[in-house]
Amino acid sequence: MKVDDQKARAANIAMAQHALAAAQLLQQQGTLTRKARRIHFSGLPVGITPHILREYINKAMVSAKLCLPNAPNDMPVNECTIGPDGRYAFVEFRSVYEAGNVIMLNGINVMGSTLRIQRPKDYVPAPTEMLMQVVPPGIQNASAAALVTGGVSRPLAPTVLATMPAATTTQSELNNLQMVTRRARRLHVGNLPIGAGLTAEMLQQYINAMMVSKGLSDTRIKGDPVMNCNIPNEKFGFIEIRTVHEATKALELNGIELGENKLRVQRPHDYQPVPLDMLKRHAALMGYPPPPEDSGVAQPTLDAAINSIPGVSNTGSTGPTKADIESGVPDDL
Repeated sequence: MKVDDQKARAANIAMAQHALAAAQLLQQQGTLTRKARRIHFSGLPVGITPHILREYINKAMVSAKLCLPNAPNDMPVNECTIGPDGRYAFVEFRSVYEAGNVIMLNGINVMGSTLRIQRPKDYVPAPTEMLMQVVPPGIQNASAAALVTGGVSRPLAPTVLATMPAATTTQSELNNLQMVTRRARRLHVGNLPIGAGLTAEMLQQYINAMMVSKGLSDTRIKGDPVMNCNIPNEKFGFIEIRTVHEATKALELNGIELGENKLRVQRPHDYQPVPLDMLKRHAALMGYPPPPEDSGVAQPTLDAAINSIPGVSNTGSTGPTKADIESGVPDDL
């Protein structure tokens, strides 16, 4: 019996050590990515509470399909802290991926106020391999040892297990490449007709039809070129196209008419170019043919170049102007 007891105790100790190591690693990952998971919200309506703001952001992101692909209906906000004057807040997300996506909602109207959503001044980009990493709420403030009780490890929660290191897989590589290339595959569509009842689905179908009719889609790939569309503000929307070279071709749609309006089709302010070798790898994993050599790998915009430097921000920006808001072009995506 003594031998069996010793074996059981050794197994419990090993389990406890594993749980402690996993918790410590999770805390380290949370600390490393925190500045990339925090987003600054300003222009808040008077009287809004952290709970209401958190619920609104969660619902808006789920509705706009901006959450993690493997958890599209889970709530992405970990924590929401409103400033003393009630006009701004810092919102921490569970993943870098979702923190980047919420900026697409910049300019949305909440309780009569137009929100400005942007990176804080202390923003530091996270390592590419951690873009999809999930950091559960409160993991950074809790003691790692608190996950281990009496020398016997507690079963780790599913959200914790999901963030534990795993062997690199093709799917995880594809998820990362989808995230990395997304800023080069998205386009801003402004000057939408107001009061026409235009929905995201209608705009997506319209852009798809125009790209096909004008020969802007890649005929080597089956299906529609526009993967996703959302309209956070009735004056503008965003479309996500399956490949970077098709997104570049779609810029030729700038000025097309929809109703009585001429649409403005352009790169968003957070546009980031992608190296050709990365585009080729992305195409291979998606099952697409190799991209053309001139796949629109261009220099980033000035704002994007400045914001991509850790610890440096465009301090010359004083906020969105009336023209920015009316045109629907986000000031600092």
